Amino acid sequence: MRRNTLTEWRRRFFAGIEVVLFALSFSLLVLIGLQVFTRYVLHASVPWTEEVARMDLVWLVMLGAAVAMERNEHYAITFVAVRLKGVARIGVLLATNIFGIIFLGVLAIYGSEYVAANMKTVYVSTQVSRGWIYLAMPIGAAIMAFSLISHSVEAVLGVKIEPPLGGPRSQDV
Repeated sequence: MRRNTLTEWRRRFFAGIEVVLFALSFSLLVLIGLQVFTRYVLHASVPWTEEVARMDLVWLVMLGAAVAMERNEHYAITFVAVRLKGVARIGVLLATNIFGIIFLGVLAIYGSEYVAANMKTVYVSTQVSRGWIYLAMPIGAAIMAFSLISHSVEAVLGVKIEPPLGGPRSQDV
């Protein structure tokens, strides 16, 4: 049986993001460990570790939120949707997804303006532009909106929505 191309592409895309999330999590662990070791054992902290850990955390949160969106793991009140079947359930899904897409669109627009406003501001120790770090907001919002749009398309087409490789199963639409 041939898989839906959008579903397969999306699964691979989010599996790639999960690899990036693993790398970010591991680097955050190393950076915090290095920071604690140098500060409390060597009594001489390395100033750039705190900045890089902060940058790492911002990207980790936004990309992690996108993966959670893809897996339908965000907090949701489902007592109405679980009682509905067929077209009514798809209608509720589409309505909530449209509200989510609008919110994420606004977040991406204002996030992009925030990125542009902060491109000339740099972190002291690393000299990295703050704009590159804040870019996580519009990129994360765009990925989440893509997830909602693709889930909506699949719901209308009657395709079972499955999370990325290794993720928990969502409810059938």
